[in-house]
Amino acid sequence: MNKIIVLMLLALLGQMSYAQNLYEIKVKIKGLKKGDTLLMANHFGEKILRADTAIVNKQGVGVFTGSKKLYRGMYLMATPDYKTYDFVINDDQFFEMITDSAKNEFQKNMVIKGSEENEAFFKYINYIAEKSKEKEVLSQELKSVDGDSLKMKQVDVKLEALNKEVLAFQDNIFNNDEFVFAKILAAQKEPEIPLDMPDSLKYPYYKANFWNNFDFEEEGLVRAPNGLVKGKIDFYFDRLVVPHPDSLKKEIDYVVQMASVDREMEKYTIWYLGHKFQKNKAMCMDDVYIHIIMQYYCTGRAWWTDSTQRVKMCEEATVASFTPCNGAAPNMANYDTADIVRELYKEAGEITIVFFWDPTCGHCKKVVPILDSIYDANKGKGWVIYAIGSENKYTEWRKYLIEHPEIHDWVNVCKNYPYAPLGYGKSKYNNISNPTIFVLDREKRIRAKKIPETSVAEFLQYLEKTQGIR
Repeated sequence: MNKIIVLMLLALLGQMSYAQNLYEIKVKIKGLKKGDTLLMANHFGEKILRADTAIVNKQGVGVFTGSKKLYRGMYLMATPDYKTYDFVINDDQFFEMITDSAKNEFQKNMVIKGSEENEAFFKYINYIAEKSKEKEVLSQELKSVDGDSLKMKQVDVKLEALNKEVLAFQDNIFNNDEFVFAKILAAQKEPEIPLDMPDSLKYPYYKANFWNNFDFEEEGLVRAPNGLVKGKIDFYFDRLVVPHPDSLKKEIDYVVQMASVDREMEKYTIWYLGHKFQKNKAMCMDDVYIHIIMQYYCTGRAWWTDSTQRVKMCEEATVASFTPCNGAAPNMANYDTADIVRELYKEAGEITIVFFWDPTCGHCKKVVPILDSIYDANKGKGWVIYAIGSENKYTEWRKYLIEHPEIHDWVNVCKNYPYAPLGYGKSKYNNISNPTIFVLDREKRIRAKKIPETSVAEFLQYLEKTQGIR
């Protein structure tokens, strides 16, 4: 009786141990020996991240197990000699893969036990590989009969029939909306524009239907090969959206809203859009990045970020948000060389160049004559340069102005002592380095910010020609 109880307890313990594993993937690759290491990794954006490792046992099997389910998506298996193959992880994470590494033909020799989707996946890639060879043969045949219209037509008919066969096979895959890899394939399909559609309607139609085949609820798309989600986002924002901050912000909110149906998809979408526009150094694109931070990080939607990091990001974004392109420039008041208060709004002209600089900065000294040349050519139009010595170097600032009377027509201001009650606007203008240049129109709206000195003249000519600013 005691023996029976012991056996029952052992069986129960075995079941409990098994139940703790939320995935178990057995891999047997002919040619591997006991002690060899297998690596399982997952695609993530354009990266490949390690997911797990397994040591091959004396039966030649590597067993991957874990107490937390794997994320859905495309994964990669790597042998000790760096041979690899892709496979699929869905919600059914108990299966076996048996193959032969000879000539690195994993997919051709693959046997799957316990995973309907991986059976279909390897059937699909083997089928596509076979049809690709057939297409290559026909393509070579087409080249060989070049000039013979009858034979070329015959080969074209064969190619068309082959393409139709492949498309029909793919459509059959697409119909299985439970398969992760079917959704990955579908997401790569482009909208089909009706043949009879006028050219004027093709772009808006394509844009409106761009995301039709993309299932935002499928987290596995985040772990698709070749950065599928990144590629879709890049194409949409680089090719289909007007590159203006207001348009970009609106479209970002639209895409994030679609992505919000899945936690992993939303996370990747917000993260990548932030990364994308943080890197974009084109003028005014920082407004787009600021929008992402304020809208998604500062509101707590970016749950994956460290709280300390998030607070810092929000503080920086808040300061930067004071000077949006086409928004009202913050007013400021500073002392001139006669200790008279000069208020920006009262001094502003038809065009106002706001120039933050440091009289001891070598680069700043090179910028001064460039701006002065622009000013001299346009001061008759009511243009103004409001120049702020922004580093509390009052003595050095006074000395520089005495030595350079040519810029006395500028509105030159600085703090007359470190604790002067009037602030010079450095924080409001997010002035973190010198020199920094802003361009304001007659309404005191920011038309350019942190613009390179080499681009100021050309930009002002553009404003004059296109915006009616004189």
